[in-house]
Amino acid sequence: MRTIAIACLLCTLYCLTGDNTAVLAWGKKPLATIDGQEYFADDYITWWTYWRDSEKQKPEGAQPFIDWMLMVREAERMDLASLPEFKHKIKVFLAARTLMLLKNEEIDSKIKLTDADIKRAYDLDYAPRRLVGALEFPTTEEATKFTEQHSGKALSLEQLQLMADEKPQPSFVLQQPQWLRPINTPAAWRPLLDQSLAGELRGPLPFGEKTAMLYVAETKAADDEDFAKKKETIKTDLRKRGEQRLTEALVQALKTKYHVKLNEEVLEKINLSKDSANELNQVLIESDRSTVTVGYFLEQSRRETDITHRLPADRAGQTMMKRRLANTMIANSLISWEALDRHYEEREPLLPTYQFYRQNRLVAEIENRAPGDMQVSEAEIKTYYQTHLEEFKRPEMITGIMVEGNEPLIRKVWAESISGAELSKAAKDSGATIAVPPGVEVPLAHFSATAQEVLSSLKTGDMSQPFLDNGHSVVIKLNDRKAGAAAPLERVSNLIRGRIEAEKKAKRKQDLLDALKSRSTIIVNEDVWKKLVAEDL
Repeated sequence: MRTIAIACLLCTLYCLTGDNTAVLAWGKKPLATIDGQEYFADDYITWWTYWRDSEKQKPEGAQPFIDWMLMVREAERMDLASLPEFKHKIKVFLAARTLMLLKNEEIDSKIKLTDADIKRAYDLDYAPRRLVGALEFPTTEEATKFTEQHSGKALSLEQLQLMADEKPQPSFVLQQPQWLRPINTPAAWRPLLDQSLAGELRGPLPFGEKTAMLYVAETKAADDEDFAKKKETIKTDLRKRGEQRLTEALVQALKTKYHVKLNEEVLEKINLSKDSANELNQVLIESDRSTVTVGYFLEQSRRETDITHRLPADRAGQTMMKRRLANTMIANSLISWEALDRHYEEREPLLPTYQFYRQNRLVAEIENRAPGDMQVSEAEIKTYYQTHLEEFKRPEMITGIMVEGNEPLIRKVWAESISGAELSKAAKDSGATIAVPPGVEVPLAHFSATAQEVLSSLKTGDMSQPFLDNGHSVVIKLNDRKAGAAAPLERVSNLIRGRIEAEKKAKRKQDLLDALKSRSTIIVNEDVWKKLVAEDL
């Protein structure tokens, strides 16, 4: 069955279009013909593949598929695909899906990582590991003096800690060491630490407002165990770097293709601060597809600053933010245009999904335009409420205690209770089962017919005699009874309105289908349908 379904999906270029020249696995005999247009078993299978969900039952015949195709044909005859709202929905549908396909084509498929690539990155960025501390001095001169005093000595961490505690001259503060790999070592430190050995001091270098000497307490070379631990991390990092590199290259190529120009002078003049004066109608970005004015750029920029609450006050900070926002806006637009321009919907794997979505949207459009009254009056709501009153009633609720067990045990519990013991305590002490605990409201309908009959004879505070219910001996005490009552009309009016609207929509759809069928010639080949059923498709 799975093989047949896959084969059918590979034929989807011909499916749902009614191409009667297609030679399919089921032969040339169609499942149905509508006004001379043939629809084959594969057309039905493709429709059902996308139409079904976890709640839909398999059709008992081909009629649901035929009804769907009748509405598709009528929507196409009415040219509903030319409506702006239809085009917008199709564009939204394609936008996300084509972006993913473009990413796969231009980015993902071009990233090829081998074990050698990963090992090379490990040797470069992840090994060796160094346990690095810092000796913090007030001045560069004192740092240099200390280094000269201990030149050629291999100092241990314990020795340095003792020196720091004794406050020698020059004095220093020992910062606790941490393990560093080349990839997370500050750039200014890397030249100092390259080729360094354990016990060596390297520096001096700026350390905030002070000066530091770096101290290497321990070094660990590359090893297979560490490489195995870091392999997936490195692989992920290399893939991200590859994605960034390829994305940047794609954006640069698309800037040329779409002739994008960013007006640097206009960008420089823009002030992102609120209430600042800007020439809103000036063009900031030009391309073959559109232009971006200063006003639109500010609108988009302030959405971000309103969310992040970060707006640099200085000129340099604002310049960096403006350029980043402009570059992001350009990149997003370019990639969206290119994704749509490649028309992935015209080929696999998007083609069958797109065809079904497009036709299903046409069905939705024609259903929404089917003739018929969709207004719901207050009088209709009231009438529906009165004729369906039982549906809106709250059930009768029982509060009490129900105890069950074997007959001797329940008679013992009952006897103790009528002698003054509390029923639930007597049941608990005797080991009987408390089926309904005290204080819990239970709908009367949840009790068995036998228990309901017993409850109907009890008044509040009464306790029944033991009786047999579903093979158990049972005793019930009634503590409270709340009669069922209908919910007020105002509480359920919106629910009723929705139900009436759904009924009217269903009738309107059925009237449309009846009209379409009355003026169409439809032939169904039952033997093809029976074969579909036999194949469980």
